[in-house]
Amino acid sequence: RLEHEPVVSDYMFAKDRLFAHLNLDGDELALYEQLHKALAEKIPQPTLVLYLRADTDTLMARIALRDRPYERGMDRTYIERLRLAYEAFFSTHEGPFLVVDATRNFVQDENVFQEILREVRGALGLGPAQQPLPVFTRTAFSPSAPAEETLARAFADLTRTIGFLREALFAEPRDPQQVARILQICQQQLAAIAQAAGVS
Repeated sequence: RLEHEPVVSDYMFAKDRLFAHLNLDGDELALYEQLHKALAEKIPQPTLVLYLRADTDTLMARIALRDRPYERGMDRTYIERLRLAYEAFFSTHEGPFLVVDATRNFVQDENVFQEILREVRGALGLGPAQQPLPVFTRTAFSPSAPAEETLARAFADLTRTIGFLREALFAEPRDPQQVARILQICQQQLAAIAQAAGVS
């Protein structure tokens, strides 16, 4: 919740640690763990987390369908490792969460969407007449948001982008234009972190 208003977000702070353990090692991972521990204490806990569970075939098909340039060379083995990391995380997750069968097409099938919506409302203790919660669009920097929260989001964005950068750097064959695009995004996100941290 932000400023006592309900918020829906496509982001969970804990997921960055999953990506970090897949993409970092050695000193990089140790540094990440230090930063993560410092930031995690300041992150508010969500009322409910939706875990969109799908098999690797479905995930690969969805990645191909949305056709994002930096995901075109995504390795199936990496996606499988990521899927298993999520499974392991939620097998021990102590906070409230709801598992959603994401192999069902709730984007195109209105009946499936309404069924999932009823499950979510039930998990939140909301009646069928409850108005949909507003969607929170995450930005790298927002002057109106608390400084710690803005910094945490900017750091999370950078961590995720570094994961994509690593994939692009070691892809065969390497796409220089793709690497350049991701590096540009990294620069923008570093600038957002500097702004949020008050570093000139």
